[in-house]
Amino acid sequence: MASLRPADTRNSGPTEAGEAMRVLVVDDDQSVLDVAERLLIADGYVPILTGAPHSALQIARSMRPGAILLDVLMPGFDGWDVLAALKSDPQTSAIPVLMICMLGERGRALEAGADGVVPKPLESSNVSAALHAVLPETGRRQRAAGR
Repeated sequence: MASLRPADTRNSGPTEAGEAMRVLVVDDDQSVLDVAERLLIADGYVPILTGAPHSALQIARSMRPGAILLDVLMPGFDGWDVLAALKSDPQTSAIPVLMICMLGERGRALEAGADGVVPKPLESSNVSAALHAVLPETGRRQRAAGR
């Protein structure tokens, strides 16, 4: 079952000025979720975390994150499956998806519809640069205003 944090899920994506942008992180490794949560909070985002890839589409539909960080290697419904589902759904297809993977998989990720790649292990500068590259200017301003 999906583990969503933080508990406050009233806001959805970049809405009114001053609200921080939500970023959905999908990874079956709890240590990666913990690192992502810390990095995103430090950069002014509101992380939504799940270790259940099969729930990612429904979470993205209901939470409307500004971006999604998606691990490639997960058991069963892997990151490629989740990416295909997200990009084929009209409610989620416009949400930028960044694949968490080895740099050698960058080409495959982009061909599959990802908007970018965040290399493992997650580092603050890489996560921040990748998000800034895919977020619209208004989203960045709203995120910064939420600090």
